[in-house]
Amino acid sequence: MFRSLRGRLAVLLVLLAAAAIATGALMIGLFRQSATSQVGQAEAQIGRACDAIAAAYRFYSTGWQGTGSAREEQSYRGGLTAVVQTALRDRSGIEGGIWERETGSLAYAFPTYQGAGPKTDVPAAELPRIETVNQSALAEERQVSTRYDAASQILLLTACPLPGPIPGLTGWAMTRVFTFAGRSYQQLMAGLGILFAAVLAAAALLTQLTLKWSRHVSQIESALQAHDIAELPALPRTGERELDRIVTALNEATDRLADARWRADELAHRVAIGERLAAIGRVAAGVAHEIRNPIAAMRLRAENALAGDAVRKNQSLSMIIGQIERLDGLLQRLLSATERDTPRCSSIVALLITSNSHAPDA
Repeated sequence: MFRSLRGRLAVLLVLLAAAAIATGALMIGLFRQSATSQVGQAEAQIGRACDAIAAAYRFYSTGWQGTGSAREEQSYRGGLTAVVQTALRDRSGIEGGIWERETGSLAYAFPTYQGAGPKTDVPAAELPRIETVNQSALAEERQVSTRYDAASQILLLTACPLPGPIPGLTGWAMTRVFTFAGRSYQQLMAGLGILFAAVLAAAALLTQLTLKWSRHVSQIESALQAHDIAELPALPRTGERELDRIVTALNEATDRLADARWRADELAHRVAIGERLAAIGRVAAGVAHEIRNPIAAMRLRAENALAGDAVRKNQSLSMIIGQIERLDGLLQRLLSATERDTPRCSSIVALLITSNSHAPDA
C-alpha cells in the first residue's frame, strides 16, 4: 500500500483528517477551559459584588434609629436601591438587590444593563432561585453561591447576610456566563468552520490528484502495452508538470531507440553486403584457380603441338578437348549452384503416396 502513489495519498488524507479532528477537539477543549475560567471569574466577581453591597449597606444603615419593618419605613427602603446601584455601578453584567425574609425583594438594580432603558424589576423567571439562595444565606449565616447550567448559559447567584438594625436581610448578586454565545463562541465556530473547509478542500485536491494521476498512468501503460518495444508511439502530454517530464523522457527514449534500431539495421545490411561480397570473392578465387589450371595445361600442350609432329598434335588436341570438357563441366556446376532447384519427391514420399493410393476404402 505504501509503495504506490494512491496508497500514500490515501494515508496522507487519513492523517489530515486525524489532525483536523485532533485540532477541533483541542479547540473545543480550550473553549471549554475558557468557559470554565470565565465561570470562575464570574463567581469571584459576584462574590465581591455581594461584599460591596454588604459594605454599602453597613455604611447606609449606620446611625439609623427607625422602628418596624423595612417595608413600613418607605424612606429607608427607597435608599436601599441607591445602595445597590452604588455597589454595582462599576461591575459590568452584574445585577443584584436586597432581600427580606418575610416580604421578599426590597431593592433591585442593574446599573450596567445594555437595554434601551434602566432595568428596575427583579427578573420574574429567576425569583424562585433568588429566594432559594437568600434563604440559604440566612439559614447558614454566611455567603452562599449557587450555579444553574442551561443549554447556552450558566446562571450564577451569590447571597450574603446583611447585619444591621433590621433583621433577616440579605444582599444578593447575579450574573450570566454565555457558554455558547458571544464573541468567543463565534470565534470557535469560525475556527472550526475554517478547519472543516480546509480539510474538505485538501481532501478534494488529494482525491482529484489521485484519480488524475491514476488515469494518466493507466493511459501511458495501455499505450506502451499496445505497441512493440521497438515501435513505441509518441505519448501525449497530460498537463501535469511532473508527469509530463516522465512522458517527455519516454518520448525522447523512444526516439533514441528508433534511431538506434535504424542504425543497427543499416549496419546489419552493410555487414550482409560485405559477407556476400566476401563469399563472392572466395567463390571467384576458387573458380579462377580451377580455370587457370586447365588453361595452363592447354597452353603447354598447344605449344608442344606446334613444335611436334602430327602424332603429337593429335595427342595435344585430344588433351585440349578434355580440358575444355572439364571447364565446361565446371561452368555447369557453377551455373547449377546459382539456379533454383525444381522440387522433386523423394523415394520415401513416393512410396507413401503409392501405398495410400492402393489402400482399400473404409
